[in-house]
Amino acid sequence: MNIKKIIVYNPIFNNSTLIIAILTAMITLFSCNTLKQQPKTNIKEISPIEPVVSELKYQAIDTIPKLQYTNFKNLYEYPYQWLTYRAKVDYTFEGNVGACNLFFVNRIDSLIYFNINISGIEVVRLVFTPKQVTYVNKLNKTYYQGNYFFIEKIAKVPLNFYTIQSLFNGKDFANYEQNFSITNHQDSIILFSPKRNDLKSGNAIKQTLVLNNLYQIIQNLIELESISKNLSIQYFQYAPISENTMFQSMNINSIDINFNLELKNIRFNTPGPTTITIPESFTPINFQPKL
Repeated sequence: MNIKKIIVYNPIFNNSTLIIAILTAMITLFSCNTLKQQPKTNIKEISPIEPVVSELKYQAIDTIPKLQYTNFKNLYEYPYQWLTYRAKVDYTFEGNVGACNLFFVNRIDSLIYFNINISGIEVVRLVFTPKQVTYVNKLNKTYYQGNYFFIEKIAKVPLNFYTIQSLFNGKDFANYEQNFSITNHQDSIILFSPKRNDLKSGNAIKQTLVLNNLYQIIQNLIELESISKNLSIQYFQYAPISENTMFQSMNINSIDINFNLELKNIRFNTPGPTTITIPESFTPINFQPKL
């Protein structure tokens, strides 16, 4: 009888697992060290507003009428069932600089599929559902299938399917309080909440959303006070595609990570891959805490 060897994986990144760290940081968006200075972005000059993290600490005073509930719904509702796109990703992660290609498929509220390749060589596939993560590493012939413990162990923050979906669609988080104060800033609208609670999990974030005059999110500044982590996500160059609009580029920035995504082949309501085949020869990963 053949018995598979189980790899006990301690969440410390070395050269052979660097791509796991890079991918996980990009997907979770929160995998960064404690901030000691203000994040800087490499594409500041094309930003609709300056990415001012200090806005997170600014108690905004209402200067325009409150957004109507229907406006808030437009921030987090999806007027389509599928989104697929490809992206070229330039990254800096803990001193490592490189590039990779990403294929993203999202069946809304059901499934997220990632395919990562470098120089045409497939490296990693991932499928997220609301309850399960399936990860296959083609480089070292390993896989994981189970709950979100796999991702949370690397990111060291609570994480779920809907957070990943929102960020890669340029949407606000569903199921969170809409307790924003609202101000004008140049040609933008700033929604600020010093403590925004997830109505399902009870988790809280400090958040600033910056909208353009079409109520599209152009910047999402997040502060996780409980673990002293900040992150800036920016969306650029919205353009009409079919009956929807979509950003053409995206920047994810913090003190030790920077990802620039340039999107192409954006399609709405076009189904894409939804499954991963795990070869029998691949070895399962069993995450264990560091002793």
